[in-house]
Amino acid sequence: MKKVDDIVNRKNVMLATVFTLTLLSLLLVVGMLTPLFFKMITGIEMILEASYFNERTAIPMLFLVFVLNICALLYLTDARKASLVPLVGIFISVISFFVSPFNSFILDVSIPFLLISLVSVIALLGYLMVNRLPSTSNGSQLNLRKIGAHIVHLGIILILIGVVISSTAKVEDSAEFSLNIEKYLDSQDYTIKVTQMNSYYEGMPYEGYPGSSYITDIQFDLYSGDRYIDTGEMKYITDFKWEQSYTTTYINRGFRNEIFIAPRAIDLTKEEISLYVRTVPYISLVWIGTFLLVLGSSVVLLIESKKGFKGNIKGRIDDEEESSN
Repeated sequence: MKKVDDIVNRKNVMLATVFTLTLLSLLLVVGMLTPLFFKMITGIEMILEASYFNERTAIPMLFLVFVLNICALLYLTDARKASLVPLVGIFISVISFFVSPFNSFILDVSIPFLLISLVSVIALLGYLMVNRLPSTSNGSQLNLRKIGAHIVHLGIILILIGVVISSTAKVEDSAEFSLNIEKYLDSQDYTIKVTQMNSYYEGMPYEGYPGSSYITDIQFDLYSGDRYIDTGEMKYITDFKWEQSYTTTYINRGFRNEIFIAPRAIDLTKEEISLYVRTVPYISLVWIGTFLLVLGSSVVLLIESKKGFKGNIKGRIDDEEESSN
């Protein structure tokens, strides 16, 4: 029977990582091409919801975090202990599944495991920053390269946490609002007060209308409880030429929540408007993770390109010395 060290090593872990990334890429490509081919064959429009991708990529993504976690911990300890930490994360996820602290299967299973992985990567980054390699050129570059690689790991985990929370815990609601009357959305703990609805024609005259489109500017105040957040603006546009209506939207991005508001219908005679409101929690983690992913990749590429440049210079010097001799 093979020892753990023979199975769990950096080479095998990297191989598993590449395999998982390839599998995820194939799943995404198949998901994107399926509607295209379906329409080409049948002529019927096909739309795949986000749940289609979530259901098929959930396990590969968790496995990717598992192997990346082991890869990171192999810098600190042996294979047996490196495997133990993510296994503890899985064990806690199983307990969380039965206890159900989040009242959601996806959150109950994924969040504990992802948080364990997050702590592991942060601990490793702290270790690399405190315990630097010898202060030589190669040592500094190797240390920066390792830090860059694990910043990439950190970015991936933050993206996954953000995607899991935002896609699972988002709240959507629609309600009717009257001009200058506050209305509280109990499901999202927000209060909206529509303060203005100004309408006007725009564009060239069209079929008896003074303009080709009729626009209503909507202004509102947004509150969280009694706390004022922002004053937003949207437009509800009726296009007579193309016989359709469309709107602009309002988005307020904070660290905890992203609030999306869009008008659905409007009744100017009653001074009422129907608004669609969606709150997406912790979507900012996706943007932070993406930034860290780009930052870490840039550090690694910069170090690699610098090494390649120095290698080329050294090779030229050696060639010149040989030719002079």
